[in-house]
Amino acid sequence: MLAERVFALHPVQHLLLHSLGPMLLMFAVPEVPLIAGMPEWLRRHVLTPLVTSLAMRAIFGFLSRPVVAIFLYLGSLYFWQIPEYHEMTLRDESVHYLMHPSMLFTGLLFSGAFSIPDRRPWVPGMEPGWSCCAPR
Repeated sequence: MLAERVFALHPVQHLLLHSLGPMLLMFAVPEVPLIAGMPEWLRRHVLTPLVTSLAMRAIFGFLSRPVVAIFLYLGSLYFWQIPEYHEMTLRDESVHYLMHPSMLFTGLLFSGAFSIPDRRPWVPGMEPGWSCCAPR
């Protein structure tokens, strides 16, 4: 990959992972095919308890609030630019690969908090963001 050979392109790759990637994932509306493609035991014993858990719903409800999502989104971007942590990502591959999901997760929270984009029809009483995971 070109970003592995030209260092100046690597930060661009991170910005795409942080900003454009989550938004494109939201355009794809991947929840239904991802859930349908899971093994039955995983849906029944892992996903359903997580999605119906009041604690998980409260955590994601808090994290998907616009102010919190903006703080996490910008915070993760700036956190990885702190010289000590940035150097650590360059020296330790495991830390570098921890940075990628943190950027993707905060990008997804940001996109979800603002329903960017949300092609589902609006239903009165439906909350924005992670409402796709609410039991019906």
